[in-house]
Amino acid sequence: MATDERTGTGGTPGEEHRQDDKRAGGPQRDATAQTLETLQRLAMLERRVEELRRTRAERDAARAQLARLSASEARYRALVETSPDCIWEVDGKGRFTYLSPHFRQLTGYSPQAFLGRSPVDLAPPDRASAFREEMNGRLAAGQPFSGVEAQVVRADGRTVVVEVSGTPRLDAAGVCQGLRGVTRDISARKQTEQELEQLLHLFTTSPDLMCIFEPDGRLRRINPACCELLGYTESELLGRPLTPLVHPEDLEHTLAEVKSSLAGNGPPVIRNRYRCKDGTVRWLSWRGSHDPAAGVVYATARDISDLIFAEKQLEATNINLEFRVEQRSRELRETQKKYLHAEKLSAIGKLSASIAHEFNNPLQGIMTVLKGLSRRAVLEEEDRRLLEMAICESERMKDLIRSLQDFNRPSSGLHSRMDLHACLDSLLLFQKSDLKNKCIKIERDYAPDLPPVLAVADQIKQVLLNLLTNAADACQRPGCTITVRTRLEGERVAIAISDTGVGIRQEEIGSIFQPFYTTKAAVKGTGLGLSVSWGIVRTHGGEIRVESVPGGGSTFTVLLPVEGAGPAGAADCGEGRTAG
Repeated sequence: MATDERTGTGGTPGEEHRQDDKRAGGPQRDATAQTLETLQRLAMLERRVEELRRTRAERDAARAQLARLSASEARYRALVETSPDCIWEVDGKGRFTYLSPHFRQLTGYSPQAFLGRSPVDLAPPDRASAFREEMNGRLAAGQPFSGVEAQVVRADGRTVVVEVSGTPRLDAAGVCQGLRGVTRDISARKQTEQELEQLLHLFTTSPDLMCIFEPDGRLRRINPACCELLGYTESELLGRPLTPLVHPEDLEHTLAEVKSSLAGNGPPVIRNRYRCKDGTVRWLSWRGSHDPAAGVVYATARDISDLIFAEKQLEATNINLEFRVEQRSRELRETQKKYLHAEKLSAIGKLSASIAHEFNNPLQGIMTVLKGLSRRAVLEEEDRRLLEMAICESERMKDLIRSLQDFNRPSSGLHSRMDLHACLDSLLLFQKSDLKNKCIKIERDYAPDLPPVLAVADQIKQVLLNLLTNAADACQRPGCTITVRTRLEGERVAIAISDTGVGIRQEEIGSIFQPFYTTKAAVKGTGLGLSVSWGIVRTHGGEIRVESVPGGGSTFTVLLPVEGAGPAGAADCGEGRTAG
């Protein structure tokens, strides 16, 4: 290469040609060529400078991009390592190549120790095979997935529920080389969902009313029981208050109690009535809780209509029970009085028997003297009639004394044949004086050939004496009549004792055989006579019939089986003799 003597540089063939032209063209041509060359060199330098400037800018941009990438990598690494979820990567064979630090908190295993292992190792044993097939399918498909629920067995043996989302890692040819994704522990969320599901089930199936109110009283939410009880649809109730359904008599105090409850001073339970769509009225018992943070009021109500009805019934029952207790107390006091009176009568009976015994001894002496005089003494006709009259009256006194002793003597309980006519005559004799003083007339209507009965004599005598005494007490005006009839009714003997006294009211006939029931004054009756008589007759296989007309008298009929047709045994009451 030739060297330019002026510039000291080698010339190119073009330059040599130009030099030849210059030598040939003269000085003018040399100046023009030199100018052109200078311009060319200047253009080359400008292009070079531009290239250098462009290279420097690219280098600076690359450096800035590298810095940004480094910062972004640091930022994303910090996000990954501090994420509350576990971020992971697996290769094409399904082995972990990366695990974020949260893996330890999720599973209890060290992330470094689990690298190279398969996610299948975390699955429950009974789910391992299915989990492996699912993972292999996702690797083969190379498609993103999200929200897949799975179970993970921790190092401590506990099982947690996780939610897995991932995306494939594809090479340039679009072949899946692995997966990267996020695993989140949703055990708490699942438990919350279960609890919410249980609460929702309780809300929808509860027989009690459950409501959520706005602060102004409008309904935000109600359960089906509310619609069922009130008869309205959900759309008819939501967004509206319940106050229009409150019974007008309960509205004022309901609003006052609700206002007080919202202020924290009201009663824990509010009772009021509501008008249902079908026009019925139901009692409800409300309990509520105000949540200022949520701006709502939670309330439950129970239908207590049946309880209110039961309370009213119980109140009425208590009033009735108090009345009955008071009535029973009065009856017991009356019974006590009658019992004391019966004790007095019993004492009088014993005293009478004792007096009769004491009278019997001197009477026997008097009768012996009188009978001796009758046999030996010679008397005028008038004196003899007086003596016989004295002996007859003494005999009557002896019979009265025997009747008193028989009446007070305890029952023997032995059954034998009993002559009812003789027994009736003896009792009428015993009451002759009392009947005479009351001006009561006695009529007998005895059936001829009345067969004997088998009975305990003193018991049947007590029955007939009670009936005769009651008949005499019923004859409260002079001139009344007591009629004693006997007749045969089939295989039973009927003894009917009728009076023309005051009679018995129809409503009292059903009670006269109850113990201590009496229509007499307290000093005259104990209420035990008919009750005891009814029991005696029943034990003898008989019955007592009652017919009465108020103001027209009464008839008591005793029916007893004849001898051989009823219970065996009876005693002869006539004159105190016993017939075998």
